[in-house]
Amino acid sequence: MNSQSFYWMSFSALDAQTRRLCGDWVKHVCQEQQKIVLMVTHEAMDAREWADQTLWVQPLQSTDV
Repeated sequence: MNSQSFYWMSFSALDAQTRRLCGDWVKHVCQEQQKIVLMVTHEAMDAREWADQTLWVQPLQSTDV
């Protein structure tokens, strides 16, 4: 990796096995280079596997009825 401060990677088109390999690679590289990563995922398993911290976001409940 070069010294850029922002990368965009989309794992959404990858099959489960390839997505896991790519996520593991990103985690390894970032730990090795002491980088911080913001990963957005809809897969709870991905978040648990790759993150040391997670933030769960849910839609607001509408009060308009």
